[in-house]
Amino acid sequence: MITENHIPVTALPYVNGLLKSFPDLQIKIVGSRKSKTGDFRPNRSGKQVITLNSDLTPEQFLITLIHELAHYVDYKRRGRLSPPHGTQWKMIFKELMHPLQTTTVFKPAVLHQLNDYMRNPGATTSGHVGLYNALMGDRHALTVQMLRPGEKFSFRNRIFTVGKTLRKRIVCREQNGREYLFQPHTPVETFR
Repeated sequence: MITENHIPVTALPYVNGLLKSFPDLQIKIVGSRKSKTGDFRPNRSGKQVITLNSDLTPEQFLITLIHELAHYVDYKRRGRLSPPHGTQWKMIFKELMHPLQTTTVFKPAVLHQLNDYMRNPGATTSGHVGLYNALMGDRHALTVQMLRPGEKFSFRNRIFTVGKTLRKRIVCREQNGREYLFQPHTPVETFR
């Protein structure tokens, strides 16, 4: 059962009502993962599984849960033939999220960015810089977008130099010469 420790308390009745209508769905809360905040996995044994990271803020947790529930509903309706973030999934995600898009559930700054993101939701909320920053608030102090080209930073115990900004990503070069694309809001540490 999802509790107020996981999501905003005002969303509990709606979310727990949804979950009760999906008896073959199991929710697992797992440790932090670097590559994703949640996932849905169909299971041949009949029990479908959604996993969610335990280190998310309540608003992040709620959005991720609804995102993964949309995958579950899409799978139940259409099976494996459905593209993971296709048109049908987007419609289901919007339908499930719509009752929650209020200031009683989300802080106004988050709701403003969430409404913008929900016009054409993507595979990840972190791809929408405004929503990601609103959700993270003060949880991280320094991001790649705050650095100037040529500045060095540390990320996962590796040293990078900031390069040019592309449309949605920033090119950064590791000390060995390999280039990587970073989300602008990726949290980093200063390198001296």
